[in-house]
Amino acid sequence: LHARGARRVWVEAGPRLAAALFDEGFVDQVCVYLAPRLLGAAGAPGPLEGAPRSRMDEALRLEELAFERFGDDLR
Repeated sequence: LHARGARRVWVEAGPRLAAALFDEGFVDQVCVYLAPRLLGAAGAPGPLEGAPRSRMDEALRLEELAFERFGDDLR
């Protein structure tokens, strides 16, 4: 994509692809949509798959956060 002139790519990814993009260092920005309702069963996979990140000191640190409201949802 870079050879074709693409400098920004928006990827809507599941846990496996999201983890691979982070692990390879391909992520410069994260856009998260958050609704006031969460769906899923206990033990369901989180947004990243792979090496467990269950402790706060293992968590990925996000910086330069910005929020916009769209009705009841946040981006």
